[in-house]
Amino acid sequence: APVDPEFCMSRSLSNIISSTLFGNRFDYEDKEFEKLVHCVQDTFQAMSSTCGTLYHIFPDIMEWIPGPHIQLFKDFGKLASFISEKAKKNQETLDPNCARDYIDSFLIKMEQEKTNPITVFNWDTLVMTTLILFHGSIETVSTTLRFGFIHLMKNPKIQEMVQEEIDRVIGRNQSPTLNHKKQMPYTKAVIHEIQRCGDVIPLALTHSAAADVEICGYKFPKGTAFIPLLTSVHFDPTQYKNPYIFDPRNFLDENGCFRLNPALMPFS
Repeated sequence: APVDPEFCMSRSLSNIISSTLFGNRFDYEDKEFEKLVHCVQDTFQAMSSTCGTLYHIFPDIMEWIPGPHIQLFKDFGKLASFISEKAKKNQETLDPNCARDYIDSFLIKMEQEKTNPITVFNWDTLVMTTLILFHGSIETVSTTLRFGFIHLMKNPKIQEMVQEEIDRVIGRNQSPTLNHKKQMPYTKAVIHEIQRCGDVIPLALTHSAAADVEICGYKFPKGTAFIPLLTSVHFDPTQYKNPYIFDPRNFLDENGCFRLNPALMPFS
């Protein structure tokens, strides 16, 4: 029977980042956890809509125009409230000598920096950085994994070669480690090709020039807004041979060793 992996992947990834940020995992049936995951998914859907894209480019104008992008404020507010409550609970049981998670580490640093008038370690930064890490780590990775499944199903020979390398290097009786990564160039190349072809974030977040800069003969003053079109890089025929074909060889040299292409910029 058909299986939709979205539920399991979204919640599994949410729990991985939750254990890092909050120091605990959630039960898959936890209603609060379910609302949280749906909230993250809803914000990404709103951001991907036409109104959401226009808001991303013209925020000052779009704030006055009704549309699905308005729901973004409410959803982000819900996420911020949840994180703030979590941080308050951590603060009540904080041990300065034993950080349990990211929030603890930030709270400890806040205490150390409390006499610094220009410190960036404050409550608002704690909530926002935690929100960004939580929000940005779930749907992007989950979507990338789903793209990976699709490409491997469409390319069974590539899937077989990945499985062969995994069985040969790691085997069936141990968990993978970072040390195995160096011995698995083909699997590594496939992962990078999934990120390239998946192109999960085609239009990156707005960046601002920190100083006057010249790029390719064009001068941009400090404060200029840049919105990178990552799709134009990931499917650039000058960087990838047959860019619209899924081919792990884009990240392998003539000897079959992994070769990183600087034109790969997922999520950047």
